[in-house]
Amino acid sequence: PAGSAGLAGSAGSAGSAGSAGVAGRGGAGVGGAGAGGMGMGSTILRIHYPSAATARITVRGSGAGLDWMRGQDTTRGADVFEWRADTAAAFDWKPLLEDTTWAVGANFHAAPGTTTDIWPFFHPGGGRVEEQRVPTPAFGGTRDVLVYLPPGYDENATHRYPVLVLQDGHNLFDAQRAAFGVEWQIDETLDAGIGTSEIAEVIVLGPIPGDRMKEYTPTVDRQYGGGDAARYLTMLTAELLPWARMRYRLDEAAEVGVGGSSLGGLFTTYACWNKSDVFRRCMAMSSSFWWDEKQLLGEIERSTAMPPIHLWLDSGDSGTSMDGLVDTQHMRDVLLARGYRQGVDLWSYTGIGQEHNEAAWAMRFPLAVRALYPGRAGAP
Repeated sequence: PAGSAGLAGSAGSAGSAGSAGVAGRGGAGVGGAGAGGMGMGSTILRIHYPSAATARITVRGSGAGLDWMRGQDTTRGADVFEWRADTAAAFDWKPLLEDTTWAVGANFHAAPGTTTDIWPFFHPGGGRVEEQRVPTPAFGGTRDVLVYLPPGYDENATHRYPVLVLQDGHNLFDAQRAAFGVEWQIDETLDAGIGTSEIAEVIVLGPIPGDRMKEYTPTVDRQYGGGDAARYLTMLTAELLPWARMRYRLDEAAEVGVGGSSLGGLFTTYACWNKSDVFRRCMAMSSSFWWDEKQLLGEIERSTAMPPIHLWLDSGDSGTSMDGLVDTQHMRDVLLARGYRQGVDLWSYTGIGQEHNEAAWAMRFPLAVRALYPGRAGAP
């Protein structure tokens, strides 16, 4: 994307976000490669995959007696295939169906004396988007929600996924539905990044707003009104997420993400700051921090709190308002002074020449999602 100036830190160092499909489902998505020492010991590879779907999974690799030309058989169990070896050295490896079809994505890595659990998929292809109507008593009716299910969701029913809630669902996937005829290309970006293991596998929920000026704003602005964000936040936490947990295979241990642009970025910051027990991965793009005389920015600046969140902040630098660049940089500086660390739990990015529009957010989304949800190919 144009304008790499202002990117704070590496996009592959999002703390506990971890690598897609690898053991220890803590944090946003998945965690590291199991427990154990670095010396000689039993190294265990556990491949979680429906045992009814295949009779045989093999592994190939670069050490521990493995090679890349011929697979070694795993021991087949109930939806798990296991391989063991004693080795004093780390090695790369990958599973295959019937020793002919490779798992999609980058190689896996195993350290000696550890147990590595993975949830692979083997058949290339994209994810899918479906539309659901969700009961939302908080707003006295229902809410249409677009749901992205990643590649492999239908293939590997043993896998559970982190979830990211993005505002303005109508703008995310389909240009014909987008407010200005430009979509964020969320599904295309995630399909490509998951396929190369640069982005972790994640489910996206895209609620379509009712009155976004009310729902995304935490206080009443003297000119524009609004101020219904608390009720909208309740809808997300008490209605949408419980519904999604019942319908989809969400990873209960994974950190939940929230994101949006403009007023959606304002809401994202508000939600993470005030409800960090639910939302820990925060994607605030071109946030309208000007709202209500910069009330939210001032509230955060005056507080002493430091919620345990990972926050992506960005803006462009062009157009009549410079896309709120000054306020975004002010928020970044407040958070850095509070103790958040560049490239670890805070990212700040300026899109050079970019204005306040959907095309700019589509360009920056790949950077933001790689920072907050790095796959195993992008993890440190």
